[in-house]
Amino acid sequence: MTAPAPIWETLFQATAVPTTKDENFKYTSLKELDVKSWPSAAPSGRATFKGEALQPLTEEGLALCLRSSQSGFTILKNEISADMDVQWMVSDEGWGVSAPIQDDIFARLTLARSFGVLRIKIAPRARIEKPIRVVLICEDEVFYPRISIELGAQAQAALVLETAGIDTAASVSSLLQIKLEDSSELTCATFQNWGEQTRYFERQVFDLSRASHLRVIAMQKGGLKGQTRTETFLRGEGARSELKAATRASASQHFDYWISTEHLAPRTTSALDYWTVLGGRSRAIFNSRVVIPTGMSGADAYQKNRNLLLSREAVVDTIPKLEIAHDDVKCAHGASASPINEEQLYYLMSRGILRPQAEAMIVDGFTDPVLQGLPMESFRERVRSAL
Repeated sequence: MTAPAPIWETLFQATAVPTTKDENFKYTSLKELDVKSWPSAAPSGRATFKGEALQPLTEEGLALCLRSSQSGFTILKNEISADMDVQWMVSDEGWGVSAPIQDDIFARLTLARSFGVLRIKIAPRARIEKPIRVVLICEDEVFYPRISIELGAQAQAALVLETAGIDTAASVSSLLQIKLEDSSELTCATFQNWGEQTRYFERQVFDLSRASHLRVIAMQKGGLKGQTRTETFLRGEGARSELKAATRASASQHFDYWISTEHLAPRTTSALDYWTVLGGRSRAIFNSRVVIPTGMSGADAYQKNRNLLLSREAVVDTIPKLEIAHDDVKCAHGASASPINEEQLYYLMSRGILRPQAEAMIVDGFTDPVLQGLPMESFRERVRSAL
């Protein structure tokens, strides 16, 4: 695998590190991270990754499991055969990164340091019956994964993407790109399960053409401090995006969601539904923006953030925003944050259930609307127990 293009390293070094005066980093300070000093490579061999990521799938999905380091990818398992309508490769370059994310410091960092793009391509009109399960295992103290998923016109597929990392301190900057051609349909479930000392910054770009449909179901559990920036571009008439997320935060974990959805064609639809459970001294930020320019008749946008607080010290900041420049549209947004329901607790405990188990049952019921959309039962149950 060849080294990344030097231009991205030059651009990264020229990019100013955002401060808390920047609205999108108001609650996520980078001061202590010293991002400009993150190394381009780190020695492997010290990692103790989370082994549950390698649990067998039986007949439920097609597995592609890779161990990643700064020298490239090592295949641990591959069930995708050459006669399928699925191609995967590790290439030197993916498709272009669109503005405004190309100016993002962490997108530039990933483009500068990544030693390859894991590209998954689904052929036009293909119907992939089994979910594709991709597991990325990082054994370095720095990790710059880049993944590109591309569906041809009228293709249909489901994909599960898991990340597992080392249990000691680590730094991650990643870039996930999804591109759907006309009338294609993808369900993509992600499970972020980094080590408890990992600081991560995820950048995601979703690009949808005419009448395409993207469902993303994201689960976040690991990491000490992180920010996930998601940019969705609905470029073709009739394009639809559904983004759901379930997050379980505890101790002093910090999760920051920075989301932008742009309706760039008429009769497009977007839905955001983010569910967060916070305990200890954890913090979560939901910073979402929906943009509907003039002329986008029939656009329909919805965003909702729901938060369950298990501790008086847990903090949530929820900032849903709408930027609408056209009349013939439908938009709604809302947010809620509440402590655990004491009446529900009392009911369960009066029937002999101990408080920790009763709380776990309430949390399970709270996140269930998100988990029900996961494409594989074994994966769904494992995520449920983790959350």
